[in-house]
Amino acid sequence: MKEIELTKTSIFVDHLNKSSLLKNREIKRNILTQIKSQPKILKNLAEHDDIKVFLNQHMCWVMDHQTDFFYKHVKKNLSPIGDVFAIFKDQHQSTKLKNYENPYNLYDSPDYTYIYVVQSGSSENYIVFEYDNHIRKKLSWQVPLETGKFIMWNSSLNYYLTPNKTLKSTIAMLVHCQIKK
Repeated sequence: MKEIELTKTSIFVDHLNKSSLLKNREIKRNILTQIKSQPKILKNLAEHDDIKVFLNQHMCWVMDHQTDFFYKHVKKNLSPIGDVFAIFKDQHQSTKLKNYENPYNLYDSPDYTYIYVVQSGSSENYIVFEYDNHIRKKLSWQVPLETGKFIMWNSSLNYYLTPNKTLKSTIAMLVHCQIKK
């Protein structure tokens, strides 16, 4: 009997190599500087899940690392698309349930989205994915948000970040990608 795989939904998790030259403090400083320079966002920080940010060298290295990781495991080339975003959540703040699939423009929708956790106050902070598995509905899978962790998923998956349980802010970098055709 031959099995034919119709669909596949994946979540990839990886940690930054300790010997990496990447410096979280440089990414954190870049993100915080840009957030503070946008008074409208700063005033309503809890309402903004994805904050557009400009890249620095260390953020580019994060993107290079994730592209290499994906090719190593899936043997397909990824290309970042669109803007790069920051996620910034203070104590008790969470994100809304969402995904990045645009049903009216699937061609330009990202295939994968990933976050790189720049700072997490606790391993009790999670990213939660909601999905259906045929007749089993409303299932979820959670991954702890830990500093230095990469989490990548199919962009059509619904997800949210649980409320931050610590005084330390959760800061992450978010990137959308498409598989190069």
